[in-house]
Amino acid sequence: MRRLFSEYEESWPPARSDYLELLLHEFYVLRLPEDIKLIRFAPMNRTIIVIDKVFESFNPIDYFVMGFEHVLYSQRPDFISELFSSCLMSLRPRSFSNNPIPFFFNGFIPKNLNPKTNHNLLLPFTNSQEKPDLIRQLDLFLSQEKQLKGIQDICLQAAEELLMNSLYQAPTNRLGERIYSQTDRSTTVENPRNSISRLFACYSSNKVVIGCEDNFGSAERSPVLKRLSEIYPEEQSSPLTSGATGGMGLKFIIGNSANFYMFCDRKKKTLAACSFLLEGKLRNTGTSKHLHISIR
Repeated sequence: MRRLFSEYEESWPPARSDYLELLLHEFYVLRLPEDIKLIRFAPMNRTIIVIDKVFESFNPIDYFVMGFEHVLYSQRPDFISELFSSCLMSLRPRSFSNNPIPFFFNGFIPKNLNPKTNHNLLLPFTNSQEKPDLIRQLDLFLSQEKQLKGIQDICLQAAEELLMNSLYQAPTNRLGERIYSQTDRSTTVENPRNSISRLFACYSSNKVVIGCEDNFGSAERSPVLKRLSEIYPEEQSSPLTSGATGGMGLKFIIGNSANFYMFCDRKKKTLAACSFLLEGKLRNTGTSKHLHISIR
């Protein structure tokens, strides 16, 4: 098995090397297709799947079904950053759940691992009537940065899909039963038990992240992976270009973004987010997707 730190030792900032070696010593990587025969020996909660070359019959969702939580592509320029973020998400799931933004923009800061940026937006919401204003505020926020102009409409559509899922799919009653999943999407709904959900966004010089989190933790591993299995791999060759309906929201989000993140602490919290590279729509739809899916 390849130890993660030593496998990519030349990529780590020299000034942080000692700290990172200590931090990452428990992690391994499987580099596919070369290491495919080693999969059954890998500790799934501490192994990152790295795709060096897409091979015949490859489907990234197969590895999530096995129990792995991160599938990354080594040829992408943001690979090392996402590799480090994957380790932090696994090491500190509660911190990621409570404050995800630092994990998207980690910056290799060893002491606090909590870098700050002035480009953050956090909007609480409790009912579906707030959605138009949430989208308006997000639009204003993204308009601050000229580099986002080429992908702004896709970001807004992705945010709308994330909001719809948070408002209609996530809420449950005290028995854990979904209460709005069959409700017409034009019907006004409100989070039960005064539960507050949040839409968040942040951007840097090379990417923007859009996400939603709720306090229901109702995402279920099997249905999520079943849906992902249905949309892969064809979503990479035929991304949707307009608002998705009829259960196509997840396909739209993944097909039009560069990275996808889902974290669920059952019956406590679900976070779903996607990130977009600033080079334009084609740079996002045409790239292999870094995927992070942890439903516990």
